[in-house]
Amino acid sequence: MNEPLTCQSLPGYLEQNFSDYLATIWTVRSRNHPAVVTADMVVAEVFVDQIFVTGASTGDRELLGRWLETVERVLGGPDESLREIFVDYVEPVVLKTDRARWTQELAGPLLRAPDWMPRSERRGDARSVGSAWSTRTSCRCRSL
Repeated sequence: MNEPLTCQSLPGYLEQNFSDYLATIWTVRSRNHPAVVTADMVVAEVFVDQIFVTGASTGDRELLGRWLETVERVLGGPDESLREIFVDYVEPVVLKTDRARWTQELAGPLLRAPDWMPRSERRGDARSVGSAWSTRTSCRCRSL
């Protein structure tokens, strides 16, 4: 599945790539909300609250690797609504958990790129230029 991820295609992508969470994804999908609402709910309830938490708590590097690859695909994709959803839910778990340093080290090239910045610091385009993610998080990680 190499097409760009969108709010519409995200649930199917997660079903295919995180099949252990199929029942939970279907529970969210069965609510029959519009695609952007379903994407928001799937990211919050499944992608972050279940997949990331399971990977981080068990130390499952393979699962977290697939999780980070998905984040990278979405942040580099064309769907602005989906990018904003991911930034809203992913930024807090990446930057503010007790595993922030480990997550930062596992993060894909897009998260370490000097032009990636959180939504709260952006003005205008979703991929605006800002200070490096790793630079902004290094002091936070040392205190954990």
